[in-house]
Amino acid sequence: MAPNSNQNPPTNDAVEVLGASATGRWSPAVRDETLALMANFTKLDDQGRHRLTQEAANILSQCVPPELVTESTTGLVVGYVQSGKTMSYTTVAALARDNGYRMVIVITGTSVPLFGQSSGRLKRDLRLADRPDRKWQWFENPRPQGGDLRSIEDTLADWNDRSVPETEHQTVLIAVMKNHSRLNDLIQILDGLDLRGVPVLVIDDEADQASLNTRVRQNDESTTYHRLLEIRQRLPHHTFLQYTATPQAPLLINIIDTLSPRFADVLVPGGAYTGGRDFFLRKPQLVATIPPGDVPSRTNVLAEPPESLLNALRTFFVGVAVGLVAPDGERNRSMLVHPSQSTGPHRQYLQWVTQAKDAWQRILEGSPSDPDYRDLLDAFRRAYDDLAVTAPNMPPFTSLADRLRHAVRRTRVEEVNPSSSPEGVRRRQAL
Repeated sequence: MAPNSNQNPPTNDAVEVLGASATGRWSPAVRDETLALMANFTKLDDQGRHRLTQEAANILSQCVPPELVTESTTGLVVGYVQSGKTMSYTTVAALARDNGYRMVIVITGTSVPLFGQSSGRLKRDLRLADRPDRKWQWFENPRPQGGDLRSIEDTLADWNDRSVPETEHQTVLIAVMKNHSRLNDLIQILDGLDLRGVPVLVIDDEADQASLNTRVRQNDESTTYHRLLEIRQRLPHHTFLQYTATPQAPLLINIIDTLSPRFADVLVPGGAYTGGRDFFLRKPQLVATIPPGDVPSRTNVLAEPPESLLNALRTFFVGVAVGLVAPDGERNRSMLVHPSQSTGPHRQYLQWVTQAKDAWQRILEGSPSDPDYRDLLDAFRRAYDDLAVTAPNMPPFTSLADRLRHAVRRTRVEEVNPSSSPEGVRRRQAL
């Protein structure tokens, strides 16, 4: 069952209709937007692009068909950590655009840095900044005050205006931070719109984080969960699509919960994917175990940064220096320091990481004849030797020594814990 003409899906002379899966309800058609997106994924080969398109079509085929007027459903998409979930939901969004969905809402990022990373990726992949056509109308954390509400209303009105050519229909694309204040702004905007007959796709990125009801045992609703319910109540025709790498909680909640998935799909990682199986089974030599004495706890209070943390930092900076020296080196690198499931201890590690970075930068910018300089360089050499065991093609250490101070200086340290402020302001001080 393909979308009917009442939904006025964008047209393309070259249309590939992909068969729905055994559980699919309709057959999405691949048109301009999805084809252009695939062309933009230059790091994928033809097989990878075909697999990505097929997976997206299978997911969308289980969503509420765009020609229906009033219905909602919930879906779950599971993928390995760092296996291309963002690429998947971007493709599903493009395919939804191709098939007449008039609005796509992406709920992402529980912190300002994470939201910026996700929304920036979405804008880049869909080429929103530099494309000549205007197939999307982009809104980032829209507010009920100002012109956002009117702009969304006018964009949706074009779909019902027979005098507007189908090629000029724009899909509303909203990226909103998973923060109760930002979600409340979106609720107020939706209150001002007539959304009857408007097919909407809602994508909940990292659906296991903050979305589920954490107060269910108290017969209450947590704030973010309540906001999501309010959003869904205002969308008479929508699919709520949950993306996560840890599906246990969405799968185990009460089946009468509105966030309990009615269908589920599993993403297949590409051939070059490297995950837990590679690190812990196939190549355990890549993993360094943190000694029990270096793990903080109530009975093991650490008064200074553990040596394993400092070793890891030195290894990271050696890798950054390699990226600066090697002709084909990877210049953008990141390191996540996650010492505890609680946010409190993170501030101590924030302080230790910042202090180590500042001290090493000061020493490396000093005189090579300084004993502290020589001692620090020896410590970096030991980190280099350890790394060279699993990366034998690295440049010689002598070519890295002069670049270490650049590697340390250019590294930004940010804390990504969410704050309690309504704006979700971050302490921008962790690695």
